[in-house]
Amino acid sequence: MTAEQIKSTADKFREDGNEWLAGLLEDGEVDAADYAAASERYASCMRDLGYDVPAPMVNPTNSMTHIYDIDMGTREPDAFGEDDLSCKDPDLSVIEAAYVNTGTQRMDESLRIAAQECMAELDYDIPDDARDIRAFSGDPNADEGVQREAAATCINDEALRLFPELPYVGVAY
Repeated sequence: MTAEQIKSTADKFREDGNEWLAGLLEDGEVDAADYAAASERYASCMRDLGYDVPAPMVNPTNSMTHIYDIDMGTREPDAFGEDDLSCKDPDLSVIEAAYVNTGTQRMDESLRIAAQECMAELDYDIPDDARDIRAFSGDPNADEGVQREAAATCINDEALRLFPELPYVGVAY
């Protein structure tokens, strides 16, 4: 996303009456403070709905985004999913997308090495300077996304192996 696209998105949210989100986007950039504010707003929303929300963990696939291990308690999975979505949309979803797409993703070093070894076992040569998911994914047009799927699997599996405290891992491009 370019600065102009982010500003344009801010204008749309302002027109829709979402001043808070428009305010975060109007300068054309989303930084760590903006992301932290949106992430805390999501956590607060979930707490208001009665969920125990622990402190977020940093996603090792990009060292940028947050992962929450929220216990849904006795709620049905569909109800939890609706609550989760209602708290994420649009604020956290939009801010996170802009933050990830405009920031510098950097995979945790132990994860990078393990994912690189996994990809080598699948006959993919990942350069030592590959530091983000896109660098592991290759050109999706070259092989119809086969390498991209292999990268997502290697990164996800290795992240969960190396960081067993994580409830899930987000592998986003």
